[in-house]
Amino acid sequence: MQKTYKLILTTCIIILCIVTIGELKSNTKKYKIEECTIDTITVYNPTKNQCDSEPLVTASRDTINLNDFPDNFIALSRDLIDSGEFQYGDSILVFLPDSLPKKFLIKDTKNKRYKNHGDILHKNKKYGMWFNVKIVKL
Repeated sequence: MQKTYKLILTTCIIILCIVTIGELKSNTKKYKIEECTIDTITVYNPTKNQCDSEPLVTASRDTINLNDFPDNFIALSRDLIDSGEFQYGDSILVFLPDSLPKKFLIKDTKNKRYKNHGDILHKNKKYGMWFNVKIVKL
């Protein structure tokens, strides 16, 4: 009789473990966070010599208002956008080595000659370059 109870109890525990592991795996897929490392992130300004003929219009067709300048726009290289992992309007956390993580919105695209690059939109800053920067899609 005791063997039967032990067998039933052991079977129930095994089934419970299998169900729990299955639920954990399915929840992990639902809340998966995309993470990658970008080779280089630089700073750009909305000027004709750094952009195209319409420097105040992003690739996502958002307009940049110089009087209410956005401090959270970022451009990614076309290979990152074309991969399907990132798209316009996505929020990402950028981990620059000299500051706390900052949330950015993907609103623009870099020139096609760049691969695995990002560009932070800035109104006044003329220079900024960071290498091997981790980004996380939210």
